[in-house]
Amino acid sequence: MENNKAEQLDLFEFDKPVIKGYPELRWTGKRPYTSTQFYPAQLKETYGEPDANGWLNKIFWGDNLQVMSHLLKNYRGKVKLIYIDPPFDSKANYKKTIKLKGGEVSNSLSMFEEKQYGDIWTNDEYLQFIYERLILIRELLSDEGSVWVECDSSRGHYIKALMDEVFGPSNFVNHISWKRTFAHGDIGQGAQHLGRITDFILLYQKSNKFVLNKVYTPYDKDYIDKTFKYTDSDGRRWQSVSLTAPGGASKGNPYYEFLGVWRYWQYSKENMNKLYESGKIYQGQSGQVPRRKMYLDESQGIPVQDIWTDIVPVQGGAIENVGYPTQKPEALLERIIKIASNEGDLVFDCFMGSGTTQAVAMKLGRRFIGADINLGSVQTTTKRILQIMKDSDNKGL
Repeated sequence: MENNKAEQLDLFEFDKPVIKGYPELRWTGKRPYTSTQFYPAQLKETYGEPDANGWLNKIFWGDNLQVMSHLLKNYRGKVKLIYIDPPFDSKANYKKTIKLKGGEVSNSLSMFEEKQYGDIWTNDEYLQFIYERLILIRELLSDEGSVWVECDSSRGHYIKALMDEVFGPSNFVNHISWKRTFAHGDIGQGAQHLGRITDFILLYQKSNKFVLNKVYTPYDKDYIDKTFKYTDSDGRRWQSVSLTAPGGASKGNPYYEFLGVWRYWQYSKENMNKLYESGKIYQGQSGQVPRRKMYLDESQGIPVQDIWTDIVPVQGGAIENVGYPTQKPEALLERIIKIASNEGDLVFDCFMGSGTTQAVAMKLGRRFIGADINLGSVQTTTKRILQIMKDSDNKGL
């Protein structure tokens, strides 16, 4: 008992940067959040066999403010990627029956749990709720870490202001637009607005050391036909790209004669000769500026930009559909996890929902921690993770 009391006295304090001109969002009843205590959070599930360092993936059930306060003791500054899909204050009233041993429960939620799951708030309490959790997220992130926050148009502009305040405007990285649903008309519902088909994801870094891996999307047929216009005798398609570079001493690019043409070039003369000998440089006529052949089969695709239209929402017949009202597609989390982490890194989602973050993290070889206040979320995620483990065992992985 005394050990438990000692644990609860562990105090974590947070440094808030004080910078002249820093923006701050104000609301009625705003309370500073400068410290928290250790909480003995309820660890609900663990998965897999311990690795060489004794790690087990973990799922917590409870208020994520208390769960994150609990995690600070061992994981402060150690999480590489945090993705959250928090309540949007959408005024939606989600319902999901929770199946337990011996029966079903439809209304066992506490008032606070019902508020989060039902997504019905007053403006001031919603802002305080998000503000406090962003501060704890910042404390958990490593210097190489980043946080990705899913938003919509109802409160996303406020969340952006809060993230500027908590992380600093200089740590803003991207505002990513994700086309989350197909085109539709709302006129039949009496709505006086254009069809709302996008969410956006706010990406902030902890510091400029954060992980940002290049991820590519495949070219579509129209792009290939338009761009890779040339074909070698062996059928390989290619596009023509420039080999020249900006001149001047400050640029540092080499200047020399190649195939009778004097220019500043992107490559050293030695590397240019290697490209030429491998058949990757062509010159239409003597005296023309040589150009490089960029082959389609050697191209990785288009680097991911900040507009995502190629990830479709979870549909009724999809294998991954677990029937959770706010479920996000695995392709969305796969892209985020690949961009912002490497194999073995620790990924955290404290608004776990259907467990998409945890499911994809496991498939991609990342360690994970999940948390949610909703018991239905814990149950759904547990079933999903166990099925992934079962499928892996059947494949001999």
